[in-house]
Amino acid sequence: KPTYVIYGATDAKSIKNYAARIKRKRHNIVVLGRLSKDNDLPIVLKALGKIKSKFPRVPITFVGDGEFRSQAAKLGKVTGFHLHTIQYASKASLVVASSYLSILDALAVGRPVIAVYSNSLKHDYLSGSPMARYITIVSTPEELARAIGDHFKHRPRTVSGSQWATRQTWGKIAKKYQQLWTKN
Repeated sequence: KPTYVIYGATDAKSIKNYAARIKRKRHNIVVLGRLSKDNDLPIVLKALGKIKSKFPRVPITFVGDGEFRSQAAKLGKVTGFHLHTIQYASKASLVVASSYLSILDALAVGRPVIAVYSNSLKHDYLSGSPMARYITIVSTPEELARAIGDHFKHRPRTVSGSQWATRQTWGKIAKKYQQLWTKN
């Protein structure tokens, strides 16, 4: 059994700066992360194709780069790789992301998150993390399209995971590492 489980952190100072001054569009989707099979982009792209046919005016922004860049560009704007994704997450009405730090940033700025998985390892990673109760987890294009449609119908502005996420700081992780280092 591990002594500590350390997940990752977010930059709380940046979050406070972005969250305070952002005006969100009515509905828009931001996809955070590498545009690759590892991030389940085939599922995301298929679902967003359905969403675009149903809601053609909803803007979609892909913040990342990778092998699915050209397919993503057919559905929306592709910004390419960005180290700091908070500025994009904070402008979204909905974030689609499957990596821990991207999800954490989106939660920290109070955005609803839908995470996608296509294998049992990623399912366990998402559902077993402390953030699982704050996100929607799906595994098929149909589930993702339905979850996005539900979001548009109910229009949640923020999520309850924001306070939890902003407490996950790099300083807190550094202290935990120092504790571990001094124990051995």
